[in-house]
Amino acid sequence: MALGQLSAQASSPTLLTMLCPTQDKENISMHLQRPLLTLGLLCWMLVACDLPTAKRAAEQQPLSQIPLGKINLDPSSRPQHDAKVLRLDLTAWLREIEAVGIRPLLLPQEKDAEALVISLKAAAFEPTLIFNRPPLRSSDRLLTQGTASFSLGSGFVSSTQASEPVGLLRIKDEDISPLLPHGYTRILAVRDGALQIFHRDDERVMQVPQAMQLGPGIVENGLLDINQRELRKQPYHRAALGLCETPTELTYLLVISLKPIHLYRLGQLLLDQQRAPAWRCREVVNFAGDREAFLGVKTPDGLFYVGDPKRVRMSLLAFSTGG
Repeated sequence: MALGQLSAQASSPTLLTMLCPTQDKENISMHLQRPLLTLGLLCWMLVACDLPTAKRAAEQQPLSQIPLGKINLDPSSRPQHDAKVLRLDLTAWLREIEAVGIRPLLLPQEKDAEALVISLKAAAFEPTLIFNRPPLRSSDRLLTQGTASFSLGSGFVSSTQASEPVGLLRIKDEDISPLLPHGYTRILAVRDGALQIFHRDDERVMQVPQAMQLGPGIVENGLLDINQRELRKQPYHRAALGLCETPTELTYLLVISLKPIHLYRLGQLLLDQQRAPAWRCREVVNFAGDREAFLGVKTPDGLFYVGDPKRVRMSLLAFSTGG
Protein backbone atom coordinates (compact mmCIF):
# COMPACT_ATOMS: atom_id res chain seq x y z
CA MET A 1 0.00 0.00 0.00
CA ALA A 2 1.39 3.43 -0.91
CA LEU A 3 2.31 5.83 1.87
CA GLY A 4 -0.24 8.39 0.59
CA GLN A 5 -3.01 5.84 0.67
CA LEU A 6 -2.03 4.76 4.18
CA SER A 7 -2.11 8.37 5.36
CA ALA A 8 -5.49 8.99 3.75
CA GLN A 9 -7.02 5.94 5.42
CA ALA A 10 -5.31 6.19 8.77
CA SER A 11 -8.47 7.32 10.51
CA SER A 12 -10.36 4.16 9.43
CA PRO A 13 -11.15 1.89 12.47
CA THR A 14 -10.74 -1.21 10.26
CA LEU A 15 -7.28 -0.19 9.17
CA LEU A 16 -6.27 0.61 12.75
CA THR A 17 -7.44 -2.85 13.84
CA MET A 18 -5.41 -4.51 11.09
CA LEU A 19 -2.19 -2.57 11.58
CA CYS A 20 -2.00 -1.68 15.28
CA PRO A 21 -1.98 -3.57 18.54
CA THR A 22 -4.93 -2.77 20.79
CA GLN A 23 -2.90 -0.69 23.25
CA ASP A 24 -1.68 1.62 20.44
CA LYS A 25 -5.03 2.32 18.81
CA GLU A 26 -6.06 5.11 21.20
CA ASN A 27 -2.67 6.81 20.97
CA ILE A 28 -2.75 6.87 17.16
CA SER A 29 -6.37 8.09 17.15
CA MET A 30 -5.46 10.91 19.55
CA HIS A 31 -2.51 11.94 17.36
CA LEU A 32 -4.78 12.07 14.34
CA GLN A 33 -7.43 14.09 16.17
CA ARG A 34 -5.06 16.70 17.63
CA PRO A 35 -4.46 18.55 14.34
CA LEU A 36 -8.22 18.66 13.74
CA LEU A 37 -8.86 19.97 17.25
CA THR A 38 -6.11 22.56 16.86
CA LEU A 39 -7.51 23.65 13.50
CA GLY A 40 -10.99 23.91 14.97
CA LEU A 41 -9.71 25.96 17.91
CA LEU A 42 -7.86 28.32 15.58
CA CYS A 43 -10.99 28.81 13.46
CA TRP A 44 -13.04 29.58 16.57
CA MET A 45 -10.45 32.08 17.78
CA LEU A 46 -10.36 33.81 14.41
CA VAL A 47 -14.15 34.14 14.34
CA ALA A 48 -14.30 35.33 17.96
CA CYS A 49 -11.52 37.86 17.43
CA ASP A 50 -13.17 39.10 14.25
CA LEU A 51 -16.51 39.89 15.94
CA PRO A 52 -15.34 43.22 17.44
CA THR A 53 -13.73 44.09 14.10
CA ALA A 54 -16.99 43.36 12.28
CA LYS A 55 -18.90 45.44 14.82
CA ARG A 56 -16.49 48.35 14.40
CA ALA A 57 -16.78 48.09 10.62
CA ALA A 58 -20.58 48.20 10.88
CA GLU A 59 -20.38 51.25 13.18
CA GLN A 60 -18.24 53.03 10.59
CA GLN A 61 -20.97 52.68 7.98
CA PRO A 62 -23.32 55.69 7.92
CA LEU A 63 -26.63 55.13 9.65
CA SER A 64 -29.25 54.61 6.95
CA GLN A 65 -32.35 55.03 9.13
CA ILE A 66 -32.55 56.82 12.44
CA PRO A 67 -34.48 55.11 15.28
CA LEU A 68 -37.69 56.82 16.24
CA GLY A 69 -40.15 55.92 18.98
CA LYS A 70 -41.18 56.20 22.62
CA ILE A 71 -40.29 54.66 25.97
CA ASN A 72 -43.19 54.30 28.37
CA LEU A 73 -42.47 55.74 31.79
CA ASP A 74 -43.75 53.91 34.84
CA PRO A 75 -45.34 56.50 37.19
CA SER A 76 -45.18 54.13 40.16
CA SER A 77 -41.41 53.77 40.05
CA ARG A 78 -39.96 57.00 38.74
CA PRO A 79 -37.23 58.00 38.16
CA GLN A 80 -36.80 54.43 36.93
CA HIS A 81 -38.67 53.43 33.80
CA ASP A 82 -39.86 50.19 32.35
CA ALA A 83 -37.99 48.61 29.48
CA LYS A 84 -40.83 48.84 26.99
CA VAL A 85 -39.53 50.60 23.91
CA LEU A 86 -42.18 51.35 21.30
CA ARG A 87 -40.99 51.73 17.73
CA LEU A 88 -43.14 54.27 15.89
CA ASP A 89 -43.28 55.55 12.36
CA LEU A 90 -43.15 59.30 11.86
CA THR A 91 -46.93 59.74 11.56
CA ALA A 92 -47.59 57.88 14.83
CA TRP A 93 -44.72 59.72 16.55
CA LEU A 94 -46.12 63.11 15.55
CA ARG A 95 -49.66 62.14 16.51
CA GLU A 96 -48.61 61.07 20.01
CA ILE A 97 -46.35 64.01 20.71
CA GLU A 98 -48.89 66.52 19.42
CA ALA A 99 -51.44 64.99 21.80
CA VAL A 100 -49.40 66.32 24.74
CA GLY A 101 -49.28 69.83 23.32
CA ILE A 102 -45.97 69.83 21.41
CA ARG A 103 -46.05 71.01 17.80
CA PRO A 104 -42.99 69.91 15.82
CA LEU A 105 -42.39 71.35 12.39
CA LEU A 106 -41.33 69.23 9.42
CA LEU A 107 -38.92 70.64 6.83
CA PRO A 108 -39.75 70.87 4.06
CA GLN A 109 -43.42 70.89 4.93
CA GLU A 110 -44.15 68.02 2.62
CA LYS A 111 -44.82 64.30 2.89
CA ASP A 112 -41.18 63.35 2.40
CA ALA A 113 -39.74 65.57 5.14
CA GLU A 114 -35.98 65.70 5.70
CA ALA A 115 -35.79 67.27 9.14
CA LEU A 116 -37.83 67.78 12.28
CA VAL A 117 -37.73 70.99 14.31
CA ILE A 118 -39.01 71.78 17.81
CA SER A 119 -39.03 75.43 18.86
CA LEU A 120 -38.69 76.47 22.50
CA LYS A 121 -39.27 79.96 23.87
CA ALA A 122 -35.95 80.92 25.43
CA ALA A 123 -37.63 82.78 28.28
CA ALA A 124 -39.51 79.64 29.35
CA PHE A 125 -36.64 77.14 29.38
CA GLU A 126 -33.35 76.93 31.22
CA PRO A 127 -30.53 75.18 29.29
CA THR A 128 -27.77 73.10 30.83
CA LEU A 129 -25.04 70.77 29.63
CA ILE A 130 -25.12 67.19 30.86
CA PHE A 131 -21.90 65.20 31.18
CA ASN A 132 -22.35 61.44 31.48
CA ARG A 133 -20.05 60.81 34.43
CA PRO A 134 -19.17 57.21 35.40
CA PRO A 135 -20.94 54.92 35.94
CA LEU A 136 -22.01 55.60 32.36
CA ARG A 137 -25.70 55.41 31.58
CA SER A 138 -27.59 55.06 28.31
CA SER A 139 -29.26 58.22 27.06
CA ASP A 140 -32.74 57.10 28.11
CA ARG A 141 -31.66 56.46 31.71
CA LEU A 142 -29.69 59.69 31.79
CA LEU A 143 -32.79 61.64 30.79
CA THR A 144 -35.56 59.83 32.65
CA GLN A 145 -33.63 60.17 35.90
CA GLY A 146 -33.24 63.92 35.40
CA THR A 147 -35.56 66.91 35.25
CA ALA A 148 -35.04 67.95 31.62
CA SER A 149 -38.04 68.03 29.31
CA PHE A 150 -36.04 68.38 26.08
CA SER A 151 -32.57 67.23 25.09
CA LEU A 152 -30.38 67.47 22.02
CA GLY A 153 -27.01 66.12 21.13
CA SER A 154 -24.57 64.96 21.37
CA GLY A 155 -21.11 66.46 21.66
CA PHE A 156 -18.20 64.96 19.77
CA VAL A 157 -16.35 61.90 21.06
CA SER A 158 -13.19 60.12 20.02
CA SER A 159 -13.64 57.52 17.30
CA THR A 160 -11.22 55.22 19.12
CA GLN A 161 -12.55 55.85 22.63
CA ALA A 162 -16.27 56.60 22.68
CA SER A 163 -16.17 57.61 26.36
CA GLU A 164 -13.67 60.40 25.69
CA PRO A 165 -15.10 63.84 24.77
CA VAL A 166 -13.35 65.70 21.97
CA GLY A 167 -12.97 69.45 22.16
CA LEU A 168 -13.87 71.75 25.02
CA LEU A 169 -16.42 70.41 27.47
CA ARG A 170 -16.83 72.54 30.58
CA ILE A 171 -19.33 71.64 33.28
CA LYS A 172 -19.80 73.99 36.26
CA ASP A 173 -16.42 75.66 35.66
CA GLU A 174 -14.65 72.28 35.42
CA ASP A 175 -12.93 71.49 32.13
CA ILE A 176 -13.70 67.84 31.39
CA SER A 177 -11.73 68.05 28.15
CA PRO A 178 -9.59 70.88 26.73
CA LEU A 179 -10.21 73.27 23.86
CA LEU A 180 -9.11 72.02 20.47
CA PRO A 181 -7.25 74.75 18.53
CA HIS A 182 -8.32 73.21 15.20
CA GLY A 183 -11.34 71.48 13.72
CA TYR A 184 -14.57 72.43 15.49
CA THR A 185 -14.96 76.19 15.21
CA ARG A 186 -17.90 76.99 17.50
CA ILE A 187 -18.38 77.09 21.25
CA LEU A 188 -21.88 76.62 22.63
CA ALA A 189 -21.95 78.44 25.97
CA VAL A 190 -24.46 78.43 28.82
CA ARG A 191 -24.38 81.57 30.94
CA ASP A 192 -26.98 83.24 33.15
CA GLY A 193 -29.65 80.78 32.09
CA ALA A 194 -29.24 81.45 28.37
CA LEU A 195 -27.39 80.05 25.36
CA GLN A 196 -24.74 81.81 23.32
CA ILE A 197 -22.58 80.70 20.40
CA PHE A 198 -19.01 81.98 20.12
CA HIS A 199 -16.17 81.40 17.73
CA ARG A 200 -13.49 79.12 19.11
CA ASP A 201 -10.93 81.91 19.56
CA ASP A 202 -13.30 84.36 21.27
CA GLU A 203 -11.83 85.41 24.63
CA ARG A 204 -15.27 85.37 26.24
CA VAL A 205 -15.21 81.56 26.10
CA MET A 206 -12.98 81.50 29.19
CA GLN A 207 -15.61 83.41 31.19
CA VAL A 208 -18.54 81.00 30.83
CA PRO A 209 -19.24 78.25 33.40
CA GLN A 210 -20.58 75.71 30.87
CA ALA A 211 -19.33 75.24 27.32
CA MET A 212 -19.20 72.65 24.57
CA GLN A 213 -17.06 72.79 21.44
CA LEU A 214 -19.07 72.04 18.31
CA GLY A 215 -19.09 72.73 14.63
CA PRO A 216 -19.10 73.60 11.97
CA GLY A 217 -21.37 76.60 12.07
CA ILE A 218 -24.26 76.14 9.62
CA VAL A 219 -25.67 79.66 9.81
CA GLU A 220 -23.80 82.74 11.00
CA ASN A 221 -25.32 86.22 11.34
CA GLY A 222 -28.37 85.02 9.43
CA LEU A 223 -26.41 83.75 6.42
CA LEU A 224 -25.52 80.25 5.26
CA ASP A 225 -22.01 79.50 6.54
CA ILE A 226 -21.36 76.19 4.75
CA ASN A 227 -19.40 76.01 1.51
CA GLN A 228 -21.16 74.28 -1.36
CA ARG A 229 -18.19 71.90 -1.60
CA GLU A 230 -19.65 70.16 1.46
CA LEU A 231 -22.15 68.55 -0.94
CA ARG A 232 -19.33 66.31 -2.21
CA LYS A 233 -19.01 64.68 1.20
CA GLN A 234 -20.97 61.84 2.73
CA PRO A 235 -24.38 62.92 4.12
CA TYR A 236 -25.19 61.91 7.69
CA HIS A 237 -28.04 62.18 10.15
CA ARG A 238 -27.59 65.51 11.92
CA ALA A 239 -28.53 67.24 15.14
CA ALA A 240 -28.29 71.03 15.23
CA LEU A 241 -29.23 73.97 17.43
CA GLY A 242 -30.52 77.31 16.20
CA LEU A 243 -30.59 80.62 18.07
CA CYS A 244 -33.44 82.33 16.28
CA GLU A 245 -35.81 85.26 16.69
CA THR A 246 -39.52 85.54 16.19
CA PRO A 247 -41.04 89.03 15.93
CA THR A 248 -41.36 89.09 19.74
CA GLU A 249 -38.80 86.79 21.38
CA LEU A 250 -35.69 84.64 21.24
CA THR A 251 -36.34 81.02 20.31
CA TYR A 252 -34.21 77.90 20.50
CA LEU A 253 -34.63 75.54 17.57
CA LEU A 254 -33.90 71.86 18.24
CA VAL A 255 -33.22 70.31 14.84
CA ILE A 256 -32.71 66.68 13.88
CA SER A 257 -32.67 65.19 10.41
CA LEU A 258 -34.95 62.28 9.58
CA LYS A 259 -32.64 61.02 6.84
CA PRO A 260 -28.97 61.49 5.96
CA ILE A 261 -28.48 65.10 4.87
CA HIS A 262 -25.72 67.52 3.98
CA LEU A 263 -25.21 70.48 6.29
CA TYR A 264 -25.54 72.75 3.28
CA ARG A 265 -29.00 71.38 2.59
CA LEU A 266 -30.00 71.57 6.26
CA GLY A 267 -28.97 75.22 6.37
CA GLN A 268 -31.01 75.91 3.24
CA LEU A 269 -34.12 74.32 4.78
CA LEU A 270 -33.82 76.49 7.89
CA LEU A 271 -33.21 79.70 5.96
CA ASP A 272 -36.06 78.97 3.53
CA GLN A 273 -38.39 78.82 6.53
CA GLN A 274 -37.59 82.46 7.22
CA ARG A 275 -39.62 83.41 4.18
CA ALA A 276 -42.79 82.28 6.03
CA PRO A 277 -41.71 84.04 8.30
CA ALA A 278 -41.80 81.91 11.45
CA TRP A 279 -38.39 82.94 12.73
CA ARG A 280 -35.09 84.45 11.70
CA CYS A 281 -32.03 82.42 12.71
CA ARG A 282 -28.93 84.34 13.75
CA GLU A 283 -26.83 81.24 14.47
CA VAL A 284 -27.18 77.51 13.78
CA VAL A 285 -24.48 75.07 14.89
CA ASN A 286 -23.93 71.40 14.12
CA PHE A 287 -23.66 68.78 16.86
CA ALA A 288 -22.03 65.40 16.36
CA GLY A 289 -23.99 63.45 13.76
CA ASP A 290 -24.79 59.94 12.58
CA ARG A 291 -25.27 57.60 15.61
CA GLU A 292 -24.58 60.45 18.04
CA ALA A 293 -27.50 62.52 16.70
CA PHE A 294 -30.32 62.54 19.23
CA LEU A 295 -33.48 64.41 20.17
CA GLY A 296 -35.40 63.54 23.32
CA VAL A 297 -38.77 64.89 24.50
CA LYS A 298 -39.92 63.81 27.97
CA THR A 299 -43.61 64.11 28.77
CA PRO A 300 -45.84 62.60 31.49
CA ASP A 301 -46.68 59.94 28.92
CA GLY A 302 -43.14 58.85 28.13
CA LEU A 303 -39.77 59.67 26.60
CA PHE A 304 -40.13 60.33 22.89
CA TYR A 305 -36.91 59.97 20.97
CA VAL A 306 -35.28 60.37 17.57
CA GLY A 307 -31.94 58.56 17.66
CA ASP A 308 -30.91 55.43 19.55
CA PRO A 309 -32.06 55.90 23.19
CA LYS A 310 -29.91 53.00 24.43
CA ARG A 311 -26.67 54.49 23.15
CA VAL A 312 -24.27 55.93 25.72
CA ARG A 313 -23.65 59.58 24.87
CA MET A 314 -21.03 61.53 26.77
CA SER A 315 -22.72 64.93 26.62
CA LEU A 316 -26.15 66.36 25.87
CA LEU A 317 -27.75 69.77 25.85
CA ALA A 318 -30.86 69.71 28.05
CA PHE A 319 -33.73 72.11 28.66
CA SER A 320 -35.87 72.32 31.79
CA THR A 321 -38.85 74.57 32.37
CA GLY A 322 -37.90 77.74 34.17
CA GLY A 323 -38.74 78.21 37.82
